[in-house]
Amino acid sequence: IVYSHKLFITQGLPSYAQAVGRMVTSVEALDAHTVKFTFNPDESKRSRIETVGSTPVFSKAWFEADPKRRLDEPRLEVAVGSGPYKLESFDINRQIIYKRRDDYWGKDLPFNKGRFNYDTIRVEYFADQTASFEAFKAGEYTIRVESDPKLWASGYDFPKVADGTVAKIEGKLGEYTTPSPPGVATPPAIDLIDETCLYVKAPMDEVDAPKIRPGQPVRITLDALPGQTFPGTVRRIAPYVLAIEKQARTVDVEVDFDDPAQARGLLVGYSADAEVILQVQADALRIPTAALREGNSVLRYDAAAGTLEERPVTPGVANWEYTEVRDGLAAGDRIVTSLERDGVQAGARVTPDPAAAPR
Repeated sequence: IVYSHKLFITQGLPSYAQAVGRMVTSVEALDAHTVKFTFNPDESKRSRIETVGSTPVFSKAWFEADPKRRLDEPRLEVAVGSGPYKLESFDINRQIIYKRRDDYWGKDLPFNKGRFNYDTIRVEYFADQTASFEAFKAGEYTIRVESDPKLWASGYDFPKVADGTVAKIEGKLGEYTTPSPPGVATPPAIDLIDETCLYVKAPMDEVDAPKIRPGQPVRITLDALPGQTFPGTVRRIAPYVLAIEKQARTVDVEVDFDDPAQARGLLVGYSADAEVILQVQADALRIPTAALREGNSVLRYDAAAGTLEERPVTPGVANWEYTEVRDGLAAGDRIVTSLERDGVQAGARVTPDPAAAPR
């Protein structure tokens, strides 16, 4: 870290070197895990920690292995870095493509939760502003900071602005946008949504968390689309338990849609249920889970006597909707699913509801 900081001061962009050089008077490594930055008391305190904490860390050994490796000299050789993305490809004077690393050392750290969500980042270069603006209008790239007041006043009347695909956000000179203070939710200036990489984040009870693994199949349902089920796959399990006051202790699980095209058009923030499939049993005898009584028994209808009898069963694979019965019942047996009704107990004389025919 100390080496990287000094590298940016001596070989980095002059504007960066001057600004940070004024802010930081010295930097030293206290031990293998601690770096001390000393700040200039005469400079503004704003963004001090953010500035030094976001400095990219380079390999000292890689730079010192060849004197020609410098930040202030052009080269096509890729430097060794330590961030969440690696350089995948480039086309000189046209574009650079970065790909997210699967082995990024900091991906599961709590402070990285919700960051680095894009698998690929593409930076496009244009020879002039006109070509750049036309490419933006065509959807070739997704973020544009407009510096031409004339174009801002008269150029942003194309169809994608009218239909909401492009959001026009105007800031006044001197305005600040700062992170929310603890406990105060401040709306962001811009919400940038990429509908090509939507996923579901679902809280799972901590008791169930040890059973869940990345790669397991998932059934996704949405309140807004009743009757539809989307296949998915567990992508990530959070490495910590959320303990929120007056709520169950849960672990966040992230689920990808198996077919990203199915997620197109879904709105961010939809209510969703994610059912992780731990085991599958084909050709199983099943009953509604609501029919299972405490102690693993059901109330079976004895047609000959016209009464209910308690029947112990051996349950198997189960979810909140159905439970497999491995022993104790046969296909066609009629059981009680309305256990909450008054008088429903073993020995009670009953008349089956004609609408509840065997299925």
